[in-house]
Amino acid sequence: MSLLFDSALAAPLEALAAIPAAVQAPARGVKARGRLRAAGLHGRMRWALHRGDRRWVAGRFALPLLETPHQRRVHRVGLRHYALTQRCMTVESDAALRGAVGLIGDMPPTSGRTIFAFAHSPAMWVSLYGLTNVGLPVSPVVEDWFFEDAMAAVRTDAVARSGGRVILAGDAFTQVQAALQDGGIPAIAVDVAGSTPVRFLGKDARVRSGIARLAQATGASIVPMRGAFVRGRPVVVLDAPIAPRDDHHALLRDVVAAVEAPVLERPEYWMPYTGDLWPDRCAPFRDAYAEDPPLPEVGSPT
Repeated sequence: MSLLFDSALAAPLEALAAIPAAVQAPARGVKARGRLRAAGLHGRMRWALHRGDRRWVAGRFALPLLETPHQRRVHRVGLRHYALTQRCMTVESDAALRGAVGLIGDMPPTSGRTIFAFAHSPAMWVSLYGLTNVGLPVSPVVEDWFFEDAMAAVRTDAVARSGGRVILAGDAFTQVQAALQDGGIPAIAVDVAGSTPVRFLGKDARVRSGIARLAQATGASIVPMRGAFVRGRPVVVLDAPIAPRDDHHALLRDVVAAVEAPVLERPEYWMPYTGDLWPDRCAPFRDAYAEDPPLPEVGSPT
């Protein structure tokens, strides 16, 4: 689909883009795959119509793609990101679709301790439902904004039904240890700005080291996970576990490398809404962060 539209088409397209994807594709009599295709089309139209957001998002996607990114590639990734976001919002808005999220990979052993590691993504809540659907007692570590999201109650209920708990980042170290002792599986984002130097998305970054220190202190294995769509079906993908070791910095580097690998392959799955990971001297596109327009809310159709 072209990013440029004739002015004669702009009005009807804008009117269609304003209709929530869930309304455009009614649940009754329409297969889930068709609903998700319609949601992806809705996201593509939003991308095409919102020039200001398009320029801003493209500037941020320039960071993980290339030092001197080819603008066409950047815009293709942004387009796919908007389509993906809309599909994920459609999954979250429908109980049947949430319950249909599958799992790819080996289940964590019941005899040991496990911590899930992930990168921020439009599909990160899709992965949550995939874990709770198979009864894994997942305990996501969240920031305060989690409770302001329109889907907070749905996510919290899914966590509670699995036997897990929602953990606030401010008291995460103690609460994660308690969750592990109770047989829970904490889920921690690794692409959060901190003070420990690593390479992330091909650039020098600084992230929090808590996940590696927790694994070191508790003997827990770290399992990289991510939400995805495989042949049109929403799934959570669990990658090979990473064993704890004495050198927490080396462990952190391995975890970050494992989490970033699928992002480098499919960058539209990342949420590039923070510049704090990269110090100014390492961010050649920091001008893209000068002004922050309103973000598309991930959690409920708009």
